Amino acid sequence: MNSLKLQLENFQSITHGELEFKTGLNFIIGQSNSGKSATFRALKACLLNPSGSQRFIKKGYTASTVTLSYN
Repeated sequence: MNSLKLQLENFQSITHGELEFKTGLNFIIGQSNSGKSATFRALKACLLNPSGSQRFIKKGYTASTVTLSYN
């Protein structure tokens, strides 16, 4: 089974996060301000590397890491 793993460090409100997307339909659900939009911004930053991505670094940190792995 194929999967896509997203790992986040110091990205917006997320200090450390890891999601694994399996083949098929995946949902991201949660309460307000739980990091859903930050997750999509992280995917965008990882795939498109838009200018200004530095603004997504978590306050108080000097760098963030977004890793996307496929197997």
